[in-house]
Amino acid sequence: MNEEPRDEFMDDDEDDNSEMAQLYAESLKNIEEGEIVQGTVVKVTDQEVLVDVGFKSEGAIRIWEFRDESGEVTVAVGDVIEVFLEEAENSDGHVVLSKEKADKAKVWEEITRAFESDEEIEGVVTDKIKGGLAVDIDVRGFLPGSQVDLRPVRDLSHFVGQKITMKILKLNRQRGNIVLSRRAVLEKGREEKRAETLKKLEVG
Repeated sequence: MNEEPRDEFMDDDEDDNSEMAQLYAESLKNIEEGEIVQGTVVKVTDQEVLVDVGFKSEGAIRIWEFRDESGEVTVAVGDVIEVFLEEAENSDGHVVLSKEKADKAKVWEEITRAFESDEEIEGVVTDKIKGGLAVDIDVRGFLPGSQVDLRPVRDLSHFVGQKITMKILKLNRQRGNIVLSRRAVLEKGREEKRAETLKKLEVG
């Protein structure tokens, strides 16, 4: 009995498909849920933005996450953006992404880095609250009244609306708590001036 001729093109297709499946499986291994990943915007509608992050299907993100303060959409097809991977595949087989969560995660990374390296940060005082001031540092922080100045301040209300420089005293990312200090920055400046003055003084 003669053997049927092998279809070389069919073999090539099967090889290509298996290779693609392997590459896809490896891409899933390298990307975990809860991480920030890069994706390419493939479509923008009035309701959502479709982003390709290299999975079988694109992820849809609500359009309001891409609007600025004036309501303008800040993204276009072809843009490469960072998004937060919530689910690699939900019950409908779709990728669940969020730009808002990616932005917040990046802010927390910067704040954590500043805290660990004892860097100064800037923020705007938004409100006077019980025990101190609420400060916007891209997330909400708390500036206790005792940490506002070198001396006690009776009326904290005049700080509202001001941009001030502070250090981070305490940080709890899980609870979203950030305790700030302007006093630490002022004390550092005072010590530096004192050291500079001592350098200039001569005996007698």
